[in-house]
Amino acid sequence: MKRIFKFAILFLFSSTCSANVFSIQKPTWFAKFDAGFAWSSNSGISNPDPSFWDAANQGYDANLGNRSFASIGLGATLNEYLNLDIDYTRYATFNYQQYQTGSSVTPGFSGNARTRFFDLNVQSVLLNLTAHPNPNQFGLHFYNLVIYPFASLGAGVGINRMSNFHTVAYNTVATSGVVSSLGKDTTQNTFAWQGSLGLTFAPVQSYLAADIGYRYYDGGDFQSPNQIMANSPFEAGTLISAPRWQGKLKTNQIFLVIRFLAT
Repeated sequence: MKRIFKFAILFLFSSTCSANVFSIQKPTWFAKFDAGFAWSSNSGISNPDPSFWDAANQGYDANLGNRSFASIGLGATLNEYLNLDIDYTRYATFNYQQYQTGSSVTPGFSGNARTRFFDLNVQSVLLNLTAHPNPNQFGLHFYNLVIYPFASLGAGVGINRMSNFHTVAYNTVATSGVVSSLGKDTTQNTFAWQGSLGLTFAPVQSYLAADIGYRYYDGGDFQSPNQIMANSPFEAGTLISAPRWQGKLKTNQIFLVIRFLAT
């Protein structure tokens, strides 16, 4: 009888393990931490007013550089196929630098070359909906991992702050290189969205999961200040009105997300 009882216990235990060996936890809530790298596209800036800003052979459009980013978020599992989360993302500072040639019409300048600069500080708050197949039915079971694809769309607000806006050029009066077009920091809150594709790696019977994938992020619009500090002989040190530059932030990204699951 004891042997039969022990055998029954072992059978139930082994059956339970076998039933769960390829299952993953079904969380209600999760926290996530995201890190990655973003490659920016050209900013789409064009000369807003050639009578104020110098014409340039190279134009005003330029790349903003490639930067890292990190985010934190909270989410919930809606069902076996959908997750909903909200996240906050902060990027390392993007930098604009455009060398230009062409005759200057700006008062106080006569050289045929100048370089424009600004920094772009980028943040976002997005609401994301993620779809995936039922991992317990359609996931790829590899050792102690369940692997399955996902697709995500998100939308929210992008917070884009332009700072350090200035130009370095040649001045006819000082006969030297000078800094001009100094402008105050300008923040623009704008519509932003993202689309992502990737793979989820979920260890069996674990409360951790990792997402690896590609994301396209459209951070929306940004703009320059509408006043700059003049350095012409008659207006040096005074603020004058200036037509704003308008640009857009668009990036291609790779990312890694670590999710902490809670039932």
